[in-house]
Amino acid sequence: MSTASAWELAIKVEAGKLAVDIRRLFAGLQTHGVRVLGIGIDDGIDAAALTWKNRDPFNRILVAQTNRSGLRLLTRDRAILNFDAVESLLA
Repeated sequence: MSTASAWELAIKVEAGKLAVDIRRLFAGLQTHGVRVLGIGIDDGIDAAALTWKNRDPFNRILVAQTNRSGLRLLTRDRAILNFDAVESLLA
């Protein structure tokens, strides 16, 4: 689970667009073995360098992290799913 995902969800909760206890959600995920993937300098540089018209900073950092780590990205975001330069799966 990327730190970027927690950050984005927390923003949505604060804006009233999502009703969930973020701390409890992520604590539960970690209890079940989900590891946290922090955001590094190289992730930011790679996110900026993507040849992708999508300007959403959360999408860009998730794609960069996925590519750098060799992981698959689980998402419902069609913009990411339609981007060929990342291995993604519909969540």
